Amino acid sequence: IEIRYSIGNFGEVPYGKTLIGKIYYFPQKDGTNYWCEENLLSDDINYSDLNPNEYVPIFFVDHSIDCSYAHKAANVQKKGGRVMLIASDSNILEEEYNVDDPTESVAIPTIIIAKDFGDIIREYTKLKQDKKEYIVISMKFSGVKEGGYVEIELFMRSDDSKARDFFTEFTYYKEKLGEKLKFVPI
Repeated sequence: IEIRYSIGNFGEVPYGKTLIGKIYYFPQKDGTNYWCEENLLSDDINYSDLNPNEYVPIFFVDHSIDCSYAHKAANVQKKGGRVMLIASDSNILEEEYNVDDPTESVAIPTIIIAKDFGDIIREYTKLKQDKKEYIVISMKFSGVKEGGYVEIELFMRSDDSKARDFFTEFTYYKEKLGEKLKFVPI
């Protein structure tokens, strides 16, 4: 099944790679799954038992306006998640939540999916995880389709010290993609 998605405008996206991961649903102590407050994350879960050599641990998180997606991703990363899969609160993927947070250091990719797909994944994962059954997904971070092109809009702040590093690394890929790349720094 193909899922509508958006990639977070923060963290490190493994372009050119395919990740195969297992989706985990870890609700907080208050029963929500927002991952905004570290003290609400369950003490009963041994996150270190996750085996990233078997499958990449993908933590499923719900949308909330209590904190930024980057903050949620930082909490997921601290607990061993290698990808954050977040369900939007609507079927329209809204950009206002998908922005960098300069107070967070995020090195994992974030995949934002529409509400209808999020509802399906959430319910299945909640039901099956106790029975040691999981959803395993494959994510290919390429963006190039035959005959198509890659369109990248890069949002950055003028005081972002990592922007220079990005452009240094990106030059190689820009030359390699040539006409298949439409790059718009904002």
